[in-house]
Amino acid sequence: MRKAILIILLFVTFTSVFGQVELVPVEHKVYDYLFRMKAKGIVEDYNPAQLPISRNMVSLFLKEIET
Repeated sequence: MRKAILIILLFVTFTSVFGQVELVPVEHKVYDYLFRMKAKGIVEDYNPAQLPISRNMVSLFLKEIET
């Protein structure tokens, strides 16, 4: 019984360690900008059909545009 409780406690605490991915809302203006950069051929991996995307991906696209 103690082992079962311990396993359940470990599972609950382990799953709460991982944070939720923060997504950029679909209506955000950055998507229009990324679409224009894709049309110009500056950003290749951006797919406007797969929205929303994470803030991390947006930052990677913006860094790619900057370089």
